[in-house]
Amino acid sequence: MAALTSGVVDAIQLPMDAALRERLAMLGAKGFTPLFLNTVTQQAPAPADMLLPPTFPTVLLRERRTSAPAFLPLAWQAIATAASLKAALVLPLLTPPAKVARWRHAAETCAARLSLQQIALASEQTVLSGAKCIAFYNMATPDMNVGMALRRWLALNLPRWKSAASAPPQLPALAQ
Repeated sequence: MAALTSGVVDAIQLPMDAALRERLAMLGAKGFTPLFLNTVTQQAPAPADMLLPPTFPTVLLRERRTSAPAFLPLAWQAIATAASLKAALVLPLLTPPAKVARWRHAAETCAARLSLQQIALASEQTVLSGAKCIAFYNMATPDMNVGMALRRWLALNLPRWKSAASAPPQLPALAQ
């Protein structure tokens, strides 16, 4: 937040945790407004008196009704899912079944501990293990075509954005 308020960066991502309300209030007092939620759900849980901005796909569809590339919402969902992930254990495809079973048992035992669940709940996090992770993992790993389209889109747009950011400001032409 210090980098944003000092002008070093143009945007930051705030974690959706118990301190979100205080962070938003502090930034709001300095004139900053949230642009969108970087979450995979349509609306993140919030206290009744706390107004949250729309999700990125909602903003994208509102601002670019017909010209938004079809892959962009899918790519953003994967990015949002991955960005919201605090920690993950993903074993290689060729991991021996016995080792997978030991890791799965250890992860499920750990995730089932009441103390860990309470810590996660207090920090507004979710602990998943086993089969419950599959849907979340699928959201974080889009189809290869979506990933390639996003890379192509970024390759086309990043140079344009960088050159626009580094270009000296243009003075308006003088009327004659």
